[in-house]
Amino acid sequence: MGCTLPFANKFSWLSFAPSWLFIQLIGMRVLLINTSEKTGGAAAAANRLLETLNNNGVKAKLLVADKVTDSIVVVQAPHPWLRRWNFLWERWCLFWHLHFNRKNLFEIDMANAGIDITNTPEFKEADVIHLAWVNQGLLSLGVIRKIIASGKPVVWTMHDIWPATGICHVTLGCKASRSTCQSCKFLPKHHSPFDLSTRIFNRKKKLYSGSGIHFVTCSKWLGDQARQSALLSGLHVDTIPNPIDTHVFYPKDKREARGVRSGSAMSTAITRMAAKPRRSCHAKLVCSQSAAHSAALTGSCEPSRRQAHHSLCVAACHHGAQGHSLFH
Repeated sequence: MGCTLPFANKFSWLSFAPSWLFIQLIGMRVLLINTSEKTGGAAAAANRLLETLNNNGVKAKLLVADKVTDSIVVVQAPHPWLRRWNFLWERWCLFWHLHFNRKNLFEIDMANAGIDITNTPEFKEADVIHLAWVNQGLLSLGVIRKIIASGKPVVWTMHDIWPATGICHVTLGCKASRSTCQSCKFLPKHHSPFDLSTRIFNRKKKLYSGSGIHFVTCSKWLGDQARQSALLSGLHVDTIPNPIDTHVFYPKDKREARGVRSGSAMSTAITRMAAKPRRSCHAKLVCSQSAAHSAALTGSCEPSRRQAHHSLCVAACHHGAQGHSLFH
């Protein structure tokens, strides 16, 4: 059931967010955890959520492995050198499983090394733990087990399918996770019925059992994929879109939003995109106030919604917002 809150006009998704999402969190402390502070779509989404929570009565902090700003609500994970070591160790282990072939080296993760964040003051004072994208040396499966064992409620926003599969971040049509990951196409001997993907899948299954983790996906498509995974069977999986600032991004008449005349460079670019439709539902529309077109909108959406998304993006450009990705 949705709810309309007094602050729902600021971030569009709050107008239909579940009522428990904010009413129960107001006055509480939430610790968001993401590998990067600024790099990648998950980081952008985590920062918008951080701002949303702090602006609406929730005391939120973001713990990251790579802090690049001086924000007081962003916390550097302990031992930065350890994260780099974890990253290299995991890549080496994967490199070995790939028979020393670099192909697919960054398509998979096994989460065999991570930083124990459960002793940090931010973790100890938090009422709710919110995981985002935590791979590449930040959290291992062992650390996630310690987080669950702490007894704190855990929410995990899925920015890809990795939490619901053995080792891959994208399935490429593979449906093995519906039963048990095995014969992984990303591994050299993909005919093996008991390979690395099977072992990590079984570890995750044991980890999730009785954990009470509440998984959240940012799109209906990802939510449907996650619910079909045997790993998430019996666990909560909800779909809540990433927040966007509707003071910056809002619907507008398409021609007015573009702010260009017929025959201009911008109009020509839009015409060319419309003249060459793609079958894929993945839209990447780039625009800006100048020829650089530096503000990007990237999202998985229905073809009928692409023009509306494009209007949002161009409207943002006319308000000076450059380089923002709306959906991830």
